[in-house]
Amino acid sequence: MPDMDGFEAARILRQRERSRHTPIIFLTAIDKTMPVMARGYLVGAVDYILKPFDADVLRSKVMVFLDLAAARRQLEMEIVERQRAEREIVRLNTDLERRVEERTAVLLNAGALRSAIFNSANFSSIATDAKGVIQIFNVGAERMLGYTAADVMNKITLADISDPQEVIARAKALSVELGTPITPGFDALVFKASRGIEDICELSYIRKDGSRFPAVVSVTALRDAQDAIIGYLLIGTDNTARKEAALALRENVECFRTLANNISQLAWMADTQGAIFWHNQRWFNYTGTTLEEMSGWGWQKVHHPDHVQRVVEKKKRNCSGRFCVRI
Repeated sequence: MPDMDGFEAARILRQRERSRHTPIIFLTAIDKTMPVMARGYLVGAVDYILKPFDADVLRSKVMVFLDLAAARRQLEMEIVERQRAEREIVRLNTDLERRVEERTAVLLNAGALRSAIFNSANFSSIATDAKGVIQIFNVGAERMLGYTAADVMNKITLADISDPQEVIARAKALSVELGTPITPGFDALVFKASRGIEDICELSYIRKDGSRFPAVVSVTALRDAQDAIIGYLLIGTDNTARKEAALALRENVECFRTLANNISQLAWMADTQGAIFWHNQRWFNYTGTTLEEMSGWGWQKVHHPDHVQRVVEKKKRNCSGRFCVRI
C-alpha cells in the first residue's frame, strides 16, 4: 500500500466497530526483528508470519481463528439467549407471584364470605349430597330448627325436616307447571334447581320439637368440574315475622274497611296520582254506582260539571307523592 503500511491498516481495522474483533495476521519478508514484530502485536495482530511461509500452516492458523470467531459468536448468542430466558423467568415469576397474591386474596375473601354465610345465625345454610342426605348444617339452621349439626349430618334427608303434605302438594303443582311427573319427596324440593331453573320458594320446616315455621328458601344445585350434580345448597330465612306482619296488616285493613263501611260519611282512598281505588259502602249507596264505575277517575261522573275540574286539581295536589284517605 503506497500511502499506508500494515501497522496503520491494523490500527484502522481495530478502531472500526465492524472489524474490531477480526483476527489480523501479519505476512512480511521485510523486517524480522523483535521490535517490529512486537509493534505488530501491539496494533492488534494475532500472529506474525515471515516469508516464505507454508500455505498449509497459514491455512491451519486461519481455520483456527475462524473456528474461534465462530465459537465466540455462538457463545455471544448463547449469552444473549440466556439473558433473554432469565428475563422471561423473572417476568414469569413476577406474574406467578402476582397471581398467587390475587388468588390468595380471592380465597381469603371467599373464605371470609363463606364463613360469614355459614356462621350467620340469621340464615339457615343446609347442604346435601346428591341423594338429599344433609352434609352441612350451619348455626343458623341449628338456631331455627333446634337440631345440632351432629343430629342431622349424614343421618337424615332434607325431606325429613319438611312438611310431608306440603311436599306432596309441591310435587303436584310442579308436575302441572313443568309438564312432567314429579315424585313427592326430596325430588320435589330440588327438581327445579336440578334443571338449572331458579327456585326461591316458601317451605314449612319442621323443628326438632315438632313445631313448624315458614321459611323462604333459595335452592341451588352444586356441580363438579364435569357439571355433574354432587349436591344441593338451601339458604333460608325464617318468614314467620313477615307473615305475621302481613296478617296483621290485612286485619288492620279489614278493620278499617269495616269501620269505614259503617259510618254515615262518604269515604275513599286514592293513589299518589289522585286516582281513587276504593270507596266505602256509603258512597255506593248514596251515588247508586259500583266500584268498577268509580275506579280511577270514574268518580267525576257523579260531580257537578261546574266543579269537577276544581276537585280534580285539589285531589292531585293533596295526593301528590303520598297515599290519600278522605272522609
